[in-house]
Amino acid sequence: MTFYSHVNIEGSKKKQEVVLEKYAAACRHQFRCFICCWLTRR
Repeated sequence: MTFYSHVNIEGSKKKQEVVLEKYAAACRHQFRCFICCWLTRR
């Protein structure tokens, strides 16, 4: 039981990291888009 919950915690930690990576990538992409839009609008 203890082992299972440890594995579960490890799994959710990895999932969180993947989600954070995706979020960071999306953020960078949106930031670039924002700069592009801002530059072209001026």
